[in-house]
Amino acid sequence: MKNEKYICRCSAYNFPHTFGEGACDGRAIAQDYFEDYAGLGTCYKCDCLGKYNGRLHCSIADGVEKPQYGKCIQIFIEKKGIKLK
Repeated sequence: MKNEKYICRCSAYNFPHTFGEGACDGRAIAQDYFEDYAGLGTCYKCDCLGKYNGRLHCSIADGVEKPQYGKCIQIFIEKKGIKLK
């Protein structure tokens, strides 16, 4: 059975918290994923991947797009069985 809530430890708060509530919006997932894969895997198929000054960028990690548009975040939510409000 999958969880309805997921305890997150991102930098939105200095303590473990419920993913997707308050300042925890999933942006840290996109940032970590982009740092690890930089345009490969799920990034390659994501509309939030772009090129600027000859370098690949994630518009979610850069703070331009809302986190819910990121493929890596959508997959994370689906795999963890997270139910968002």
